[in-house]
Amino acid sequence: MFSYRLPAAAALMITLAMVQPQLVIAQDIDEINKIARSITVKITGYGNGSGVIFQRQGNLYSVVTNHHVVPIENDYEIRTYDGQQHPVISREELPGLDLAIVQFESSQNYKKADLGDSNKMNALQRVYVAGFPGSQTDIDIISGEIRSIKQEIVQNPQQDQGYALTYTNQTLPGSSGGAVLDKEGRLIAINGQGTRDIQTGRDISRGIPINVFLAAIPGSPLLIDDNDENQDNNDEPDDDDDFANYLLAYTMPKKPSNYGSISSLALEEERIVGGSSDNTLKVWNLETGELERSFTGHSNSILSVAIRYDRIVSGSSDNTVKVWNLKTGELERTFTGHSAPILSVAIKDDKVVSGSEDKTIKVWNRETGELERSFAGHYSPILSVVLKDDKVISGSRDTTIKIWNLETGELERTLTGHSAAILSVTIEDDKIVSGSEDNTIKTWDLETGELKNTFTGDTNSVSNLAVSEDRVVSVVNGDKTIKVWNLETGKLERTLNGHSADILSVAVRDDKIVSVSQDNALKVWNLKTGELEKGGIGHSDTVTSLTINDDDIVSGSLDKTVKVWNLKTGEVKRTFTGHSAAILSVATRDDKIVSSSADQTIKVWNLKTGALDRTFTGHSASILSVGIRDDKIVSGSSDKTIKVWDLETGELERTLTGHTDAVNSIAISDDRIVSSSADKTVKVWDLETGELERTLTGHTDSVDSITVSEEKIVSVSSAENAIKVWNLKTGTLERTITGDVDSVNSIAVSDNRIVSGTKDASIKVWNLKTGKLEQTLTGHTGSILSIAVSGERIVSGSLDKTIRIWERDD
Repeated sequence: MFSYRLPAAAALMITLAMVQPQLVIAQDIDEINKIARSITVKITGYGNGSGVIFQRQGNLYSVVTNHHVVPIENDYEIRTYDGQQHPVISREELPGLDLAIVQFESSQNYKKADLGDSNKMNALQRVYVAGFPGSQTDIDIISGEIRSIKQEIVQNPQQDQGYALTYTNQTLPGSSGGAVLDKEGRLIAINGQGTRDIQTGRDISRGIPINVFLAAIPGSPLLIDDNDENQDNNDEPDDDDDFANYLLAYTMPKKPSNYGSISSLALEEERIVGGSSDNTLKVWNLETGELERSFTGHSNSILSVAIRYDRIVSGSSDNTVKVWNLKTGELERTFTGHSAPILSVAIKDDKVVSGSEDKTIKVWNRETGELERSFAGHYSPILSVVLKDDKVISGSRDTTIKIWNLETGELERTLTGHSAAILSVTIEDDKIVSGSEDNTIKTWDLETGELKNTFTGDTNSVSNLAVSEDRVVSVVNGDKTIKVWNLETGKLERTLNGHSADILSVAVRDDKIVSVSQDNALKVWNLKTGELEKGGIGHSDTVTSLTINDDDIVSGSLDKTVKVWNLKTGEVKRTFTGHSAAILSVATRDDKIVSSSADQTIKVWNLKTGALDRTFTGHSASILSVGIRDDKIVSGSSDKTIKVWDLETGELERTLTGHTDAVNSIAISDDRIVSSSADKTVKVWDLETGELERTLTGHTDSVDSITVSEEKIVSVSSAENAIKVWNLKTGTLERTITGDVDSVNSIAVSDNRIVSGTKDASIKVWNLKTGKLEQTLTGHTGSILSIAVSGERIVSGSLDKTIRIWERDD
């Protein structure tokens, strides 16, 4: 039995070398520029950001950046100083910190940062910030000095996502994730936030000290015990439990599904509108979860959406605002004029309002397309705008809320009281509700500007708000929960749990809450009861292969991805991308996932770090099945061969020939390989020598799937609707199960039960000893292509693109 447990801390197991020469020599500005250019990279895929190369292992480079630069599963690219573009092959978040690690592969020799000791930095010391503002490809290197270092955050970084360092360098959007260098050119922090010094009125910046970053990585030199590789391998399934009766526990994905990574939401009547990182707008039916329409036209990620009757407004990182007709799907108008990404939009009648990183608010006429008015007065980016009658309300990173007259353009009132950026504002009747990075929610009287109430209790900044009648729904940075508050009393009424990563956006309509998260799940909740009504996203195409590893499900799909799910919650924990064609088989051992594909390659992935460890090539056709045993990988292919590989070195040890048609399935049992083929046979091979020990004949058509349990081989031929049970040692056919077999695609065996998945979308549980059918499980709407069993659970993958978990009914 293979066992794996994902550590609670960030799991990139990287050995870091602290470079701290005894003789410290100050570098001149030209040398600082040279160092900064060589180690700082540009990251695109979710707007623009920066990163720093800090580690190289062979051709694998590791880059540290801000979590908010790569907040979701997406197709990111890294641009190095030589202009080369490199796809990101893995992404790992560091829990509690606004940090993430991404990796790319290259045979080029890129420099990695020399790491300084941020604990030795003091106020007034000179620092240099390097990054790529906006869409520019030229690096900016800005000089400044350290203003302060908050030691309480250094000691407990999760207080403020690690932001302990403040400096006078005035950075621009896009520089997030860039290098903060000391005068010797050593990396002492990761730049991440722009803010405003309330005392001086100047824009300043904040960063996360390098020592905070290092302490978050198991195996780094700053850890007290960097050799602790203990793993809990004791969570074995209880093999004594009998399969009695099973009920459907949950389905992945639950509707709605088939969407990209959604970062903004809006609700109107029976519609959910989402702005996606794939540059599209998507519209779902709130009740059925069905995707009704997709709008294309933006050239970059959509950051904000609003809906009013049959019009949708979207704001994007491409600096434009677009108006769409919900009924016809037509793009009616594009507004240009902002010089930076659009962070918030609102619509009312014929007016569209947009707030931007360029620190301005613009009012557009939806009918004529004219720019009617531009409001300037905030000193930092506009993070949220809302319309109410003849008023525009804006919230900014400058910590203020401003109320503007829509018709005259006059600033009527500035609301002060928050001590950090205003991330979200909304209106309910005569109240303004604001959420801030100062960890509070405040309510204000719209007419008088009077502060009415302050909600406290969240430990991180309130990033998103929605209001429905007498309820405030809030989302907190660095949290995976949604909170429901009483608008009048300020009391917390309910906390909704279910997402497995930070929540990006929330919207409310009547008694429904809709949320989207970095876990790539869109969930619909009942506002009154707090119950989850719909949720989850999985593969975008057929699930072809499954295996269970302790508390993880590993799945492969025609969508070319491998996903790791939490067996208990059904949430996606990790997605691996890199194959160029469908995934046909997956297997696991310890912290390794092995996948085989129609692209004729086998890939070995590190389950802890998300890194691609190795790619095996050698087959001349699709690889239909793969298995792993100790230090060996065994693969079966349409090229009629079986290959045995060394897991650690990647060397091909042996090629087994003998089948006269495609090898459909392989299984490994102790020192034997068992293979089934379209040539109607099952063959048993010696794993060490490669010798053919036995050929089992008896099937009258292609043998599609095999599994081995103890001394039994169970084989399936879907064309002949038969399951056969063989003795592994003697090769004797012990039993043929026919009749109510239907067309069987996949099988699994556990504790004297055969579980089969059929083309008629049902799962059947058979008694291995008697051959009797004990139970039929229904619920899938497409053929069952893969089955896995662990303990009291059956996991099934189907042509209907879902994975279903069935649990024993006591």
